[in-house]
Amino acid sequence: MTWMIDTLRYVKALEEVGVDRKVAECQAEALSQVLECAAQTILATKEDLRKTEGNLHADMQLLKEDLRGTEISLHTEIQLLELRLTKLIHASMIKTISILAGFTAFMGGMQALLDFY
Repeated sequence: MTWMIDTLRYVKALEEVGVDRKVAECQAEALSQVLECAAQTILATKEDLRKTEGNLHADMQLLKEDLRGTEISLHTEIQLLELRLTKLIHASMIKTISILAGFTAFMGGMQALLDFY
């Protein structure tokens, strides 16, 4: 990308305000070089922007895919945790029922003893 300036017009404008022609020409050349350097090193071209946009779209696609993978992984992990929790609840219920059955049998035995005496 190049930035062009009308050096002749620039020189004439400087001469009109009293700047010596040689100084005006030197300034015009220096300004032209500075603008050229800036255009090559600092400013982005449309092509640079297109490439950057393409890279950003590709990066966003990778992030979406990574996020989807993470979502699937978390969903699977949640399902496994739900299954483990269900098994623990069932085991606790079975133990509670067993304890209640044992206690009921014990109380029935105690009642039989009390009835006997």
